[in-house]
Amino acid sequence: MSLVLRLHRVIRIANKGLSSNTIVLLLYMLLSILYFSGPLVQGRLPGPFEFLQVFPALRVEEALTTGNPIQADITENIAQFIFIQDSLRQGEIPFWNSLLGIGQPTFLNGMLIGHFTPINFVTMVAVPPPYFFIVMACAKMVLFGFFLYKLMQLYDVDDGIAFLVGLVLMISPYFTGWTVTVIGDTYSAIPWLFFALTRAIQAPSRRTRLWLLLSVSYVLLSVFYPIMIYTSVVGGIYAFMLLGRRLFSWAPLRLMLVGVAALAITHIPIYYALDFLMQYGGWGRIGQRGRL
Repeated sequence: MSLVLRLHRVIRIANKGLSSNTIVLLLYMLLSILYFSGPLVQGRLPGPFEFLQVFPALRVEEALTTGNPIQADITENIAQFIFIQDSLRQGEIPFWNSLLGIGQPTFLNGMLIGHFTPINFVTMVAVPPPYFFIVMACAKMVLFGFFLYKLMQLYDVDDGIAFLVGLVLMISPYFTGWTVTVIGDTYSAIPWLFFALTRAIQAPSRRTRLWLLLSVSYVLLSVFYPIMIYTSVVGGIYAFMLLGRRLFSWAPLRLMLVGVAALAITHIPIYYALDFLMQYGGWGRIGQRGRL
C-alpha cells in the first residue's frame, strides 16, 4: 500500500508541470528501457535465449535447444525482420524472398504481413539493427501498459494502482517473451482496443469512434488469427455488457459499422492469412487445389 501511495504522490507532484498521462508514459518508457538494458548496453539482439530466461520451466540448459518452440518462433521472426529491414533500406518492398530454397513470395504466409504494423514498420525503417528489436519491444510494452492504465482510470481506479496494474502486466513473462513476434503486435493493442471500445460506448462521438476504428484496425493488421478471434469474441461480450439498455438502439449498429470499416482497411492482409491457412494447413501437404 505504501508503494501505491508513493506512486500516487509522484504522479500528483509531477502533474503540476506535466499531465499525468505524460508522466505515466515517460515512466513506462524508462522502465521498458531498463528491462532491456542488458542487450541495449551490449549492442546485441534481445533474444531468443534472454526471452527464455523469463520462463521458469525453460531456464534449464536442456531447454535451450532448437527444438524449443518459443525459441524457434522468436528466431524465425528475427530472421524475417532482418530480411524485411534490409530490403526496405535498399528501397525495395520485399514481395519475393530469394533466400529460401529456389525463392518464394515473402507473404506466402499471410501472418508475415503483421510485420508491417505501424510500430514495426517505423522502427525497421528508422532504427538500425540490432537496436530496432529493442525499440520495437519497448514500444509494444509501453503501448500495452499505458492503455491498460487508461482503461483502469475509466473505472475510477486510483492512479497508483492503475500504474502498477499496467506495469505488472507489461513486464509479465508471457507478454515480454513474444514482443518481437506478431503475437506481441496483437497483444500490445488489446488494452487500447478495450479502452477505445469503452470510450465509444460511454461517450459516443466521432472522435471516440475514430479511436475505436484505429485500435480495431491495428489488432486486425497484426493478423495473428487466434488472438484476433478471441479478442473479437471477448470484445463483443464486453460491448454487450456495457450497452445494457442501449442494446436495441442505434449504438450497436454504429459499433458494427466501425468493425466493417476496420475490415475494409485491413482486408488484404487478412485475406492472405486466411488463404495461407486453407492452403498450408496440412503442414506442407498439397492442398485441395493442388498448391503448396
